[in-house]
Order: sequence, then structure tokens, then C-alpha cells
Amino acid sequence: MVDCAVQHGDRVLVYDYRDFINDWATPCDMLMRPATVVCRYGKVVDYGSGPCYYPDLVDVVFDHRPGVVSCGHFTDRVVL
Repeated sequence: MVDCAVQHGDRVLVYDYRDFINDWATPCDMLMRPATVVCRYGKVVDYGSGPCYYPDLVDVVFDHRPGVVSCGHFTDRVVL
């Protein structure tokens, strides 16, 4: 996992859920894709029971999807 040093421009591996087909065709280790961090931030989300603060998220651009920013990945699940 990553430490607090991840920042804009870092090359990382990030789970890309959009490529999931099923557990046999796409095991979790195949879904860790190379990407570049474009932003690191915290976020407040309200799920109806009150606001929850997610203090450490990153937005990334995946190598296989270069024109799209993928938002809201938990920093502690990013592999540096």
C-alpha cells in the first residue's frame, strides 16, 4: 500500500472496477492498472445518515484510458 508521500504526477497502480467482468475472467490482480495521479484531496459525502469525511482520495488518469480522469480512489488502496 501507499504511504503519505503520494502526490500529483506519481506513477501508481490503481484498481479499475470498470474492467470487471466476473471473478474468473478478471481476478482482482488483473484490475490493478498503471495510472498517473492528477489530484489528491479529501471529500465530504452525505449518505442520508449524516456527512462522512473521506480524508484521503486521489484522482488518476489510467494508461489504458488516457483522456479520462477517474475520480475518488482511496489513497490507502493505491500501490506506489
